[in-house]
Amino acid sequence: MVLCTAVFISGCGVRNNQAERIKALIGKVASESAAEENQKQENEEGNGGKQNEVQGENVNEIFAEGQEESLAGKEEGLDGKEESLAGQENHSVQAEESTNKGLSGEVNEKEEKDKQTEEEIAYRTKYVINCKKSITLRESPSTKAAQLGEILWGEPVSFIQDDKDGFSKVAYQGKTGYVLAAYLGDTPPSLNDNASGMMRVVNCRESISLRRSPSVSASEICQIPLGSMVSYVSSASDGFYEITYMGKNGYALASYLEFYSAQDSVPAASEVRNTGTVRVIFDYFIDNGRECADIIGMDGQNGQVWKYEVRSAHGITELEAVQEIGVIGDAYYFNEDGTIVALAISDGRVLWKNTDFGGASIAFDTDEQGTLYLCGYYGPDLFAIDRNGNTLINVGSFSPDFQWPYELRYENRAVYITFDSSWQGQLVVRYDLNTGGISY
Repeated sequence: MVLCTAVFISGCGVRNNQAERIKALIGKVASESAAEENQKQENEEGNGGKQNEVQGENVNEIFAEGQEESLAGKEEGLDGKEESLAGQENHSVQAEESTNKGLSGEVNEKEEKDKQTEEEIAYRTKYVINCKKSITLRESPSTKAAQLGEILWGEPVSFIQDDKDGFSKVAYQGKTGYVLAAYLGDTPPSLNDNASGMMRVVNCRESISLRRSPSVSASEICQIPLGSMVSYVSSASDGFYEITYMGKNGYALASYLEFYSAQDSVPAASEVRNTGTVRVIFDYFIDNGRECADIIGMDGQNGQVWKYEVRSAHGITELEAVQEIGVIGDAYYFNEDGTIVALAISDGRVLWKNTDFGGASIAFDTDEQGTLYLCGYYGPDLFAIDRNGNTLINVGSFSPDFQWPYELRYENRAVYITFDSSWQGQLVVRYDLNTGGISY
């Protein structure tokens, strides 16, 4: 409206002073209108601020309500999660119970099957044969393994399986171990298998006890003097034999009895079962305080070809009196109480014995010709035997200052002996086989 008024005045050609007045009036009106507009705008802005404040309060209220709703939703969500977790836990427990039941059922079923299998297994019974008194039950299939006990001649064992090196795995009186297969047979031995069924009292000072039952605490019937003959009846428990002496029947410890036989322990040539290569086993054991060994020749089917028994005449000392040397050429060598013995591998015959040695706890080696060099821990310091059993060298002591030879080695026509003690501690002595001179 103001602009139209201005245009109208300008178009009518009014005088200048009137025009100025009119302009001033128009400016005033415009100024007032602008002021009103500004006031109106300020009022509107103020109202708008109030509205914004109201709106802000409403928003806060809405936000608070939203937070409350959100919290409520979260609580509901947590409740739902707790319910879900509880459900999962119940499910896990049920699953675990089900698994345990299943495992328990499997274990019970397995135990039942094992029990049935154990009950159903029928181990084959074998019997101890080919010995005079007893054989050794060992921890592992080796003649050097620890002894678990002795099994008397004629005793039944539960055969489990054949094992390596000519041994069989057996069970006997609650113990499982290994015995040489050559001592086992499928049928019980008869009295004829062990001479005439007569036994002799051995390994005691004056006499042994005949008891009413197989126990060392059983009452005594009488005493049986050393060397007396008794009649074998059967094997009993706890290391006893049932025997008859002077018409009295009772029990005596098997370690004091041995079967009496006039036959040599080595079979005659006509009885030898030699089906090819014979393998020799040296079965060392302790019997009643004495060192012993059974030397057995075995064929390829683990059958016994021959057997030679070694029983030391002396009690156990700090030195080994019975020791294996091994195979040299076609003979098998061993030391028995200081005597070097050579057996024919084919049939177990004694080829020769050399009684000059006299040593124990030996060390040894051989040269290219099969000459055997030895030393004993208490002497001799050096000893040599040819393949015919002849003594070649016999040095009792190189020097009083050299003691306890324990290691011997042959090399390039010289023998090296290691001594455990000398004036300068451990010492190695070199013996020249060409000159007989020594150096160290």
